[in-house]
Amino acid sequence: MQEFILNISHQMETARTLIKQYSEGDGAAFFELVHENKKRLEDSFPLTLVNASNEITAEGYIQTKIAEWYEQKSFSFGIWYKNDNKYIGHVSIKNIDWVIPKAELSYLITKDYEGKGIMKEVLSAVIKFCFEELTIKRLYIRVMTNNERSFKLAERCGFGKEGMLRSDHRTYDGDVVDLFIYGLTSDDYKNYYKK
Repeated sequence: MQEFILNISHQMETARTLIKQYSEGDGAAFFELVHENKKRLEDSFPLTLVNASNEITAEGYIQTKIAEWYEQKSFSFGIWYKNDNKYIGHVSIKNIDWVIPKAELSYLITKDYEGKGIMKEVLSAVIKFCFEELTIKRLYIRVMTNNERSFKLAERCGFGKEGMLRSDHRTYDGDVVDLFIYGLTSDDYKNYYKK
């Protein structure tokens, strides 16, 4: 257990969003988000679709994410739009290797809020949290090779393309596909965000 993590932030705020650790009862909102965006999420988030197939399984998923936070296995946040307090997305720091330490970042936003710069705003806050509070040395993002919007977002957040992971992901339909991998080190963070 990393003792310093007991005092990390459970909530972050940007100009337009509130990014906060999930609470009991957030499963209904998570289910609605996944259900409304099912077609868009099928290829990139097949396990999320399974874990949120109804409100009961979605609440179970949220309870798991809460437990993983305290076990220091992952740190998952819901994203709420401040103007109307609408739940609009999810971001997760997962696959943490505390030896390095390094972690994978994954994110999704509902279609009505996509393309407005909101997720860049959110990721900038989460990246700061990772490097300054979790003291991560390396963050990475895996993204499907046909998901140009997502890998362009990674680049706008300072991540560099490191290569391709061949046959590394199974879609909802069972196809095995290649992924691009993008990385951001603590030195990259200082150079990109601390200018």
